[in-house]
Amino acid sequence: MKWSKETVISIIIVILFVGSIFGMAIGSGSRSDIGNNNDTNITPSNPDENLPTEFFSAYVDSNVLEIYPQFVVVSNTNIYDQTTLDTKLKQISGIKKNTISFNKGEDQNITTMIKIVIDADKRDQIIEDLQKTDYLLNPQIYVSALLTMPKEKVTLSGDNNTTREYEFTESQIDGVVGINTERGDELNAQIQIVFQGNTPVRFLAIEYQNTSANPQMMATTKIIPIKEWEPAIRVYATSSITKEFDVNEIKDVIGDENQVIGRSVEGSLTINLENNLDTNNINDYLTGIKDENETVIKDLTIDENQASVEFEMNLKTEKYDSIKNQLLEFGIDSSKINSEPNNIYRIEYSVGDLNLDLINNKLVASGLALKYSEKNAIFDVSTIEYQGKVLTSDSNTSNAWLLYPDDLSKTEVDLIIQGYYTRNNLWFIELKENRE
Repeated sequence: MKWSKETVISIIIVILFVGSIFGMAIGSGSRSDIGNNNDTNITPSNPDENLPTEFFSAYVDSNVLEIYPQFVVVSNTNIYDQTTLDTKLKQISGIKKNTISFNKGEDQNITTMIKIVIDADKRDQIIEDLQKTDYLLNPQIYVSALLTMPKEKVTLSGDNNTTREYEFTESQIDGVVGINTERGDELNAQIQIVFQGNTPVRFLAIEYQNTSANPQMMATTKIIPIKEWEPAIRVYATSSITKEFDVNEIKDVIGDENQVIGRSVEGSLTINLENNLDTNNINDYLTGIKDENETVIKDLTIDENQASVEFEMNLKTEKYDSIKNQLLEFGIDSSKINSEPNNIYRIEYSVGDLNLDLINNKLVASGLALKYSEKNAIFDVSTIEYQGKVLTSDSNTSNAWLLYPDDLSKTEVDLIIQGYYTRNNLWFIELKENRE
């Protein structure tokens, strides 16, 4: 996830306290004894204390090496006494140790920052209890973590548009991450360094965006066995764009009142421009028509020999006739129109089998034509291998429409698979038969 501006501001508040209680240090190791965590900052050498301090930062890619059982809570509060606040916090089961500091901002609001060492087994309940308190007002909860540092030299940005080059001597850095961040996640992190002269005296990494937790798109093709067939069939019928049928007319044609009917438009209006009209003039004219009808015209392409108008699926015959008449009024001979879009009607049946010959005869008799038909099949998608990862899906199965009756004899199908996943969890998946 990408943190909001408000979150970044609260993290800046963390930085105000970091030198006194958080103990972010280069080369901190594994913190095997985090319960006794001593707050110390390791610096490469002793800086000259007479030199001014400067703050520099850079955004880098980083991986989460460890997540520690330690929270950092930044919040407004209505309790300004450390002893009282400490007593309140100790009433939450699972909090082993806490350290409290207060800070008054420029707006005179008092903010508290609390470092909490927790029982990892009670983590989720502690988060819930902290969020439900009446003395922490809108608490922002972060987690202490160990992150990788870049191996290459980094350009740091400072105040007044100053920069400096810096190469890290260690491979790890302590940081602050979101409560939903996990070990192994890939982050975009802001590394912050305080220099005193040329000596770095404090280091900290802050999660800015968790790319592992962000939805990632998955698109691939795979051959997957058919698990079972659904009692669901779609019949697609077509008619000229000049003849539009409404739902009741289609039901009368097929003689069944219980069907679900859908309509869309496919195909383009293409015009032969060769030896016909000046290309520049027709380009300007068609562009004007597109601008006037942007809700129904999806795209317009023109080359030296042909113009093509692609329509939205919701195009109505009346609107199409209006646009076509504008072209004829401009002087385009109707014989120069190479192709026109068609109406497509999707007729859905909740059955396992159909007499397509009978349906086709009824359609043809009314000026329609059977285009193709499909039957719904179920596939096992509990795991999908993708780019070296094994993605798991909680839904376990997903459906795809296969050609009917052509595919009835198949036991497996070549499928186009699209979806979104977070980490290794596939939370949305869509299957489509690969008919190429």
